[in-house]
Amino acid sequence: MRLLWSLAVLLLLAAARSHREDPYVVLGVSRRASVKEIKSAYKGLAKKWHPDRSTDDASSTRFMEIAEAYEVLSDPVKKERYDRFGTFDDVKQFDETAERARSFYGFGGFGGFDESVFDYKHRMSHQQYQFKIIELSNTKPFIVFVYTNYCQMCYRLQPLWKKAVADLEPLGYGIGTVNAFRDGNLLEKLRVSALPALVAIVEGRVIPMRIDSGFSDKTILQFARKVIPEYFMTRISSRVMLSRFVDQWKTSNKVSVVIFGAAVNPRTRYLLAAMNFSHFAKFAYVSLADNSEDRSKKLTKEALDEFIEKNKLLTLPRLSSQAMLDDICPVSSRSPRHLCVVLPVTSTSYEAAHVEAFRLYVRDSAEMWKAKKVHFSYVYIDKQKEFMRPFAEKRRGELKNEGRDLLIFWRTEYVKAKFTWLEGAWTGRKETDDLIMNVVEQRKRLDESCTVNAINNEYGLSIFTRFSRSLWRMWEVLWFHLSNEETYMFLSAVGTLTMIMCIGWLFSYFSEKPDAIKKRKPKANDVADLTGDATTANDWHPDDPNTKKKEGDASKSVPAKSKWAVIMKPLIHELRAETYFGMIRLLKPGCRSMILLVDPESKEALLNKFSQYVYPLRNNKTFSFGYLVVPKNLDWFRKLLEHTLPTDGNPTPEPDVSQSMYKRLKLINHRHTIGTVLTLCGWKLYFSIYHPKHVELSRRNFIDTDEEPSSDDEASYRSDEFASMGEKKKLHRSSSQRGVNVENVLDGFPNWMDRLLEGSIRRYYIPEWPDNLKMSFKGPIIKKTLSGGKGLLPTYKDGTKAIFHYQTLFPLEKPEKNERLPESRDGFKVIDDTKKAWPEGYGKPLELVFGKQFQLPVFETCLKAMHIDEVAQFDISCIDLIQYPFVSKKLRDIVKPCDGKHHAHTTHMCAASVAQGTGYDELDELMKNPRPLRFVFHLLQVLEPDQYEHDSWQLDEKGKLESVEVLRQRGNTHFVNKEYKEAIDVYRDALTRLDTLILREKPGEPEWIELDRKNIPLYSNMSQCFLNIGDLHEAEETSSEVLKREETNEKALFRRAKARIAAWKLDEAEEDLKLLLRNHPAAAALVAREMKILTEKRAEKKADSKSTYSKMFKEQS
Repeated sequence: MRLLWSLAVLLLLAAARSHREDPYVVLGVSRRASVKEIKSAYKGLAKKWHPDRSTDDASSTRFMEIAEAYEVLSDPVKKERYDRFGTFDDVKQFDETAERARSFYGFGGFGGFDESVFDYKHRMSHQQYQFKIIELSNTKPFIVFVYTNYCQMCYRLQPLWKKAVADLEPLGYGIGTVNAFRDGNLLEKLRVSALPALVAIVEGRVIPMRIDSGFSDKTILQFARKVIPEYFMTRISSRVMLSRFVDQWKTSNKVSVVIFGAAVNPRTRYLLAAMNFSHFAKFAYVSLADNSEDRSKKLTKEALDEFIEKNKLLTLPRLSSQAMLDDICPVSSRSPRHLCVVLPVTSTSYEAAHVEAFRLYVRDSAEMWKAKKVHFSYVYIDKQKEFMRPFAEKRRGELKNEGRDLLIFWRTEYVKAKFTWLEGAWTGRKETDDLIMNVVEQRKRLDESCTVNAINNEYGLSIFTRFSRSLWRMWEVLWFHLSNEETYMFLSAVGTLTMIMCIGWLFSYFSEKPDAIKKRKPKANDVADLTGDATTANDWHPDDPNTKKKEGDASKSVPAKSKWAVIMKPLIHELRAETYFGMIRLLKPGCRSMILLVDPESKEALLNKFSQYVYPLRNNKTFSFGYLVVPKNLDWFRKLLEHTLPTDGNPTPEPDVSQSMYKRLKLINHRHTIGTVLTLCGWKLYFSIYHPKHVELSRRNFIDTDEEPSSDDEASYRSDEFASMGEKKKLHRSSSQRGVNVENVLDGFPNWMDRLLEGSIRRYYIPEWPDNLKMSFKGPIIKKTLSGGKGLLPTYKDGTKAIFHYQTLFPLEKPEKNERLPESRDGFKVIDDTKKAWPEGYGKPLELVFGKQFQLPVFETCLKAMHIDEVAQFDISCIDLIQYPFVSKKLRDIVKPCDGKHHAHTTHMCAASVAQGTGYDELDELMKNPRPLRFVFHLLQVLEPDQYEHDSWQLDEKGKLESVEVLRQRGNTHFVNKEYKEAIDVYRDALTRLDTLILREKPGEPEWIELDRKNIPLYSNMSQCFLNIGDLHEAEETSSEVLKREETNEKALFRRAKARIAAWKLDEAEEDLKLLLRNHPAAAALVAREMKILTEKRAEKKADSKSTYSKMFKEQS
């Protein structure tokens, strides 16, 4: 029994020791006191109980209690926490909440965010940042890591941050961590928009660090060194510079510190020391560039700081800044008392002799006065008028010519001092020692007192310097947001295009004669012969001066946008490699594609005209419409025309004509093809062509278009040079009657289209369709279709999901630069295959959601070029596959079977992990030696955003908020069906989505409160589910979460009481029941029933305890 009493006494003493007094009682204010009243009360009590004023032995303890109480009540967050929960610190509460969050919202196998990496001493609050960190950052840089508990990337960066802190903190670098969940109001000050984030705080400004694929602990150290301004450390490269630097103490009033090192750049510890002592010393670095092995002992931070601290003041420093004043004349109590002896002079040159003599006196008598805590300095009274005014106003004597006055003062408080004037004391003789000694030994009292004004910083930055640094900081912020990969690509493309255009213009300008340049007139977009033969182009070219134009042609213009173009725009598609199968190869029998040839300059005008003419056919199911950009696909058009020429196996009676046509097709100019219209029948392998220069045969030859024409007719169709005389006359007559340019190149198209519908237009049969159309990709990507798909190309928008299989082929030999991959697959190794099971593949198709920033954008580009059920091969360059090893590792790890062991996630996947490896040999080889890869895609299905259920990460803010209510209803359905575990999982998912929304808002704001209250029904329903399955601890915790937001919630009080009764927490349960009865009298019957159960359990517990104690005493006896 005596042992039990001893334990009880110890527990009571421990509780009393850990108890902290009510801050309202300590300051003597009410709980409704305003900020002004709290501040006023603190000032009064602080003056009363300050250890320097009060003689009470308990004054120090009382003063600390007053300071702690004011710290709590002056911080709105801590004050609210104390008012609501009665706690001073949220560490324990936060840890409990974090622990519950880990169980609710763990990241798969990763678990929650381990905050043990971040010691509590590093945590930064808004008050610390505003009142402490900003000021300290002028002499000490801070690096801050911003994280949150539900951030998977934050978890991965933990080991890197820990290594960086271990390297930086011993050097004197300031370390800080900010939890975005608890200190959300600080994110705006730090300009953090994404998590995780790393920022540096230097001289009051925030410098962000970009976290990219190359992020590592070394990059953190490089960033930490880079943000330290270079002007704290002067680089010296010559003896003259060194001499000037050492001698500048006379004007700068600071000691000169020169550091010699073997490295080219100074170490970080040197830069930190220079920044720390910048108020007292100027630093310089001399690189010895000595690689010899004979080196001195490494200069540690402690040794460097100790050395500078001992010698940071000149023999006779000048009071030129507040920091200098605080160090030379510190605030002191009666024992020991620090006295400051000041020689007031002006900054004129004739006063320099007095200062120099005083400096020699101080140097000779330094040892004597150092032991007596007497400090010497001088001050320029013309530069420190405000500081000297309170002292000068109380000077009573007259000025003496034979000596200089000395001011001796003692700072009793930071803003108060006691002083006396020693009039004419400085004469350079021994009498000065006696006069100062009288004050030191208190034979002469310091009778006067005054307020110590702030001292003017004589070496503050000029307006121009501050303005220049502000501009530089603005440029740094702008560059941080602009200097990303996309911007570099855009600037590179624009610069390259500009350079090409300038060089081309210069060549064109200098290649012409000066006379020709003067006579040259603006030309309209012209259309010449298909072949571009100069011998015939002059006969009809619209810019030929002999060509007659109709009046009014010059004023003729094409509207920028017509109603036909607006209606036909969705029906007109560009013909390129991606649309090749849909518009040509996969056309059904009887269907044709009508293709207009354009260039970028004439595209809009020609499409307007083309839309007008084909508008009547918009509902005709046998026609599809498109356009071909000729400059990019001239080879395809040339190959199409080459198929119509005679082959060597079937020569024509005129071989010279055929040879001439081959030569002219090789020299074809794309500008001479503008306005051509091709009608392509993919099923029967023929096409028809319209061009204003193309001459058809006589009417008798159109009767049977399927017959093979004669060789004479064939030649006449290929060149007007070999056409009949009648055809030439017809051509020239047509050319002379009207000019051919962008405005009228399609004027004859309606008549040609009528003849096409009649079947009277000639058809050119070819053996196969050319397949050398270019893709619209910006990068070097080569597509080869292995199996055609079905239908038209799917349309993609944000949220569209593509389901596909893919196979990755790794070339065993790395190709040379600009060398294409071989066609044969013998030299490839399959490293990924979604159709095969682990370990050879993933065993299921991949799902890709467009617009969600997939780490391999090239996959989206390739899929956009495929039809459904198409199998295509893509050769992709290594520049587009930088992230592929990381993506492949993630996918492999996901499908990798669990071996039942715990896997510690000690590494993260980024470029810095090359040395450690991915765990897969082929991916490690690809990271070390990048090379192009071959992918085989099989597009299975494309789903619109409304055709599948979206995951949380795919939803925007509005969608997540709407999904919370949907999940709550789904959880209620599971609850009704007594599927409690399924209901708990659904409620947790809803809470997770709510937490991501709450993190976007500022705590305490109306939006934040509104979102936070949506947690109440979810936690309340979860508590009932936990009660039903017998998980009492979780039931109690979830009910407590409800009561944190609504203290008198009836359901939460009742359910927590039931959980506590079942868990034998009878006293806590009784308090809950009493609170429930007091706030909800209607629940009296329920409370009575539970109180009865509680009473029975208490009696049972008492009986068990009595039985246990009786057995224990019997054994002892």
